[in-house]
Amino acid sequence: MPIASTDEQLALQASIREWAKRAAVIDVVRGLEPGAGRHHGVATTLGHGPAAEHWASLAELSVFGIGLPASAGGAGGSTDDLAAALAQLTESLVPGPVLPTLIAGLVLRGCPDSESANCALRSLAAGGM
Repeated sequence: MPIASTDEQLALQASIREWAKRAAVIDVVRGLEPGAGRHHGVATTLGHGPAAEHWASLAELSVFGIGLPASAGGAGGSTDDLAAALAQLTESLVPGPVLPTLIAGLVLRGCPDSESANCALRSLAAGGM
């Protein structure tokens, strides 16, 4: 059963799917495997190495801001919107700590009166950690 139920969610999934094809995420994932002759691991994915530019372009696609409030640089989308995006991200095998980043955003958006939470939300929306 598909998670996306609205035209906007289907369009979001199509946009992520096309991004994943252009970004050749399957090649990145293969390069991250132990013994592939390249760096591997989460730190390489986010900080430096073969997947860092993919993380930045995923942030440019605004994936990390989908479920975040507009006041923090997010899109103000629903949890359903976020679930539709996550379904496509996992189907496309996008590397990196995508799920923990999205969950952190959901937790932090529940603290609207905290300046430190709002600062962290702005960073997450931009693809930071």
